[in-house]
Amino acid sequence: MALSVIAVIAAACAKPPPSTPSATPTPPVPSVSTAPTPAPSTSSAAVAAPSVATPSPTAAARPKESSREILAKAEALLVAEDYRGANDAYAAFLAVHPDDGAAPRIHATRTVLDRLFATQTDVRRLQRESAEAQAELQRLRRDAATRDGELTRLRRDLAAQQSELEQLKSDLERLKSIDLRPEQRRR
Repeated sequence: MALSVIAVIAAACAKPPPSTPSATPTPPVPSVSTAPTPAPSTSSAAVAAPSVATPSPTAAARPKESSREILAKAEALLVAEDYRGANDAYAAFLAVHPDDGAAPRIHATRTVLDRLFATQTDVRRLQRESAEAQAELQRLRRDAATRDGELTRLRRDLAAQQSELEQLKSDLERLKSIDLRPEQRRR
């Protein structure tokens, strides 16, 4: 079941986000590189062109790139079954980009993940309760075995006492008959 949820979410992630057309095209902005630029050459034969990285989309679109990176990280965590990490990454995405086109799907994914976490919590609780019940059952079985042994001993004792009682009754009857015979002879 979890794999089918992941497959649905991964398929939804594969769709490109809807683009928002802009009224006027914006000129490309050169990206700022943190790498040091090479020192200009002093030779006159080689005039180097300024080092400009590939132009990136507009500054307004730059957060979309980082949003896609956050979203890609969240999707990778989800596929890797790191559901807590994916949920945190989705939350970070929504905190920065609440109006993104992917936000409804991310809200739905977080809802599914929250339900998964609740179910996992319930499963852990039920497993713990089951283990406790099994331990209690084992304790009760040991107690029952001890009591069965005690009951068997008491039954043996009772049988021995009943046998002794029958023997005493028999002896009493014999003694009574002995005592009555001399009286009958005297009469």
